[in-house]
Amino acid sequence: MSERTPIFSRTQVKPLALLGLVIGGVVALFQNCGTYEPMDDPLFSAGTQSACIGPTCVQDLNYLNLYVGNADPILITRTTERAIDLGGYCDSAGYPDTKIYVELRSGATSVIPPYASLSKCDSNGRFRVLLELSANYNYNLAYSIVLTFRAVDAEGNEYDHPTGVNRREVTVLTAP
Repeated sequence: MSERTPIFSRTQVKPLALLGLVIGGVVALFQNCGTYEPMDDPLFSAGTQSACIGPTCVQDLNYLNLYVGNADPILITRTTERAIDLGGYCDSAGYPDTKIYVELRSGATSVIPPYASLSKCDSNGRFRVLLELSANYNYNLAYSIVLTFRAVDAEGNEYDHPTGVNRREVTVLTAP
């Protein structure tokens, strides 16, 4: 029987083992456990806003605000999309509850009159509204969605921002 010649000599194995250990350590460090920047709430800046967001804050209607995160205009696909999903950030100005009113308009005409959605501003300062399109929705027209965000006190009274910045409008267009 003949003796086989090893593929690697003992002097070559040690550097290869060390290289394998280093590569394995580098790969282990990058297993999606790295840090990332969380989404910043554009309504909250410690330098310009109150020190907190939500119902535990002092009630001040000057902080009542809504920011829609969807791109403006919203493009929908002809006859295939039956709903529009809106989301973004909100500040309840320290009030215990909120309401978001939704309206669909074509020019000055209200196609879907304002109604109180089931959506609210959550404890993290976020909201999400789903607007379902009716069966007779005309994809040939341009529309706008109007969101009105209101603070609600413990007695159920609703309040707007003193200057009206709690109202946002987003254009809806149909992609060809």
